[in-house]
Amino acid sequence: MTEINSTHYCSASAYVKGLCHDEDDCIKHLCKNYHRKHPTPEQFEAEYQRPYPDNAAIYYFKEGFKHWKVGKYNGKVKHDQTLVVCACTPWGKPLADWRPE
Repeated sequence: MTEINSTHYCSASAYVKGLCHDEDDCIKHLCKNYHRKHPTPEQFEAEYQRPYPDNAAIYYFKEGFKHWKVGKYNGKVKHDQTLVVCACTPWGKPLADWRPE
């Protein structure tokens, strides 16, 4: 696993091993190892072609919170009131001021 930039990583470490020349190569070739560090459930489904599991862990951030909290997705989180990202990547919680693209 290798950081490509502040929002994406290579799950196969191909980026560091020189198999990819730069970030643009990953995007142009639609590499299956190019992933978001903190995908929303919708972004997860688009990248992996399957829905984020209802019982999987998430980080969520409601207006007025100072920090991200950990919870279970359950597929019913109201996105208009809460920011939700999947906790399926090795990058941990986003920073408090981070927001999805």
